[in-house]
Amino acid sequence: MTLEEILSHSISVDASDIHIEQTPSEIHVCIRLYGVISTVATLTPDNPLINRIKMRANLDLSETRRTQEGQFPFYYNNQTTFVRVS
Repeated sequence: MTLEEILSHSISVDASDIHIEQTPSEIHVCIRLYGVISTVATLTPDNPLINRIKMRANLDLSETRRTQEGQFPFYYNNQTTFVRVS
């Protein structure tokens, strides 16, 4: 599942949040919909999703210890949504 697919799906179902958790063995992608968090994808740890998000939000790819914040625009159905990354 690509970043664009995750964002498109989340917008189409009106999710309020997207949570991405990376463990040594996999990456879990979850969305919050009406207060309930549901897993929408489980990816292999070598998936470039995290780096793709960091690149789109102009974050430091090499920084893994300290918190970073950024944002980027995402265009879907002729509308612009600003994605906040933390």
